[in-house]
Amino acid sequence: MIDTINALKEKIHTLEAELKTPSSNSQRYSGLFNRILDAVYILDYSGNFIDANRSTLRMLGYSMAELNALNFFDLIPMAQMTFAKDILMDRNKMTDFTESIVFSVQRKDGAHIWIETKARIVFEADIPVEIHGIAVDITQRKKREIELKKQEDDLKLALNGADLGVWHWNIETGTVSVEKEWGEKMGLSATQTLNFDTWEEWIHPEDRELIKQSFINHLRKESDSFQVEHRLRTCDDNWIWVTSRGRIVETDESGRALRMAGTYHDISYRIRMEGALRKRQAELQQKSLHLEESNTALRVLLKQREHDRKELSDNVVSNVKELVLPYLDKIVAQPLTEKQSAYLGAARTTLNEIVSPFARNLASKLHNLTPMEMRVAGLVRQGKTTKEIAEILNLSKGTIDFHRDNIRTKTGIKNQKINLRTHLLSLS
Repeated sequence: MIDTINALKEKIHTLEAELKTPSSNSQRYSGLFNRILDAVYILDYSGNFIDANRSTLRMLGYSMAELNALNFFDLIPMAQMTFAKDILMDRNKMTDFTESIVFSVQRKDGAHIWIETKARIVFEADIPVEIHGIAVDITQRKKREIELKKQEDDLKLALNGADLGVWHWNIETGTVSVEKEWGEKMGLSATQTLNFDTWEEWIHPEDRELIKQSFINHLRKESDSFQVEHRLRTCDDNWIWVTSRGRIVETDESGRALRMAGTYHDISYRIRMEGALRKRQAELQQKSLHLEESNTALRVLLKQREHDRKELSDNVVSNVKELVLPYLDKIVAQPLTEKQSAYLGAARTTLNEIVSPFARNLASKLHNLTPMEMRVAGLVRQGKTTKEIAEILNLSKGTIDFHRDNIRTKTGIKNQKINLRTHLLSLS
């Protein structure tokens, strides 16, 4: 770029000289002027366009007639106006071409492009009359620079967000540099580097051999990279846990490592949580042992309770069959009225139900029934009609219907086409 601009400066000097020669040279100047690929422009000392080559017209999107009506400073954003005038119109600085200056310039279509330009003031009798300049469109380069800057900023944000610190180790010089935020955490200034021995002193003595061996293995190309968890001393003499990751990033022609780079990641919180988790697991294990002992004792008690329950159940069944039912059989043998026979039949059936699996199922599955509803349910299961149940229990038919409806509701078959007696029999 600099060589091109210097060459153009020489061409402009030549062209200026040729302007003062006969018209044939002027024609040569005009042809050369318009064939130059970079933009060449001439302004009066106020900044108005006097002439420009075709590259300038293409770059700005104007015709020559349109450009002659414009002032160069009108194309520059207000924020750059003062800076541009101070540079381009300072006669003390313009005895030769200025250093490269970067401007944002507005095209005819409203788009803004970035140009890099050099200019000089032309004097006549020590009076500044014109500004001659050359310019290059650097919009794409500027976009790449902006994108690169954005990527760098994004990378910094990502590193900070992930609490990562970047380090570089120049193996040849033995110097180490650490990214700014992490360097400050370790007590370094923003631009400070340190030697490898000092870097090693940051590492906890118990972890140094582990890291040294990881470095050696990687330098011997026994691993593609290295990753080690270890302790690191901060500037306030506290120890933090970090994950160090790194790899060789530059070698010489023989393959010998020249530079290594990597990251630090603070994992102190994770290490603390893992320690707390291990402590909690140990406590839970101890409690589990106590619980297992308690469960063993409980299983013994439950086994004994089941034995007692079975013994009680057997006693009830035995007593009913041997001590109650025989007497009922004797009563049945006596002359009874129809109602007495019904009462006796209901009592006998109920006793049989008590010692049957149905009674146990009914007690567990219909535990929310009232005592009267349980009696009605038992008679329904026996096949008794509403009228018969009313006579047995000495209640009205309406009351029995009321209890039957409650039983259907509590057993979950209300408003369903299911026979109540069939449903009660299914519970046995």
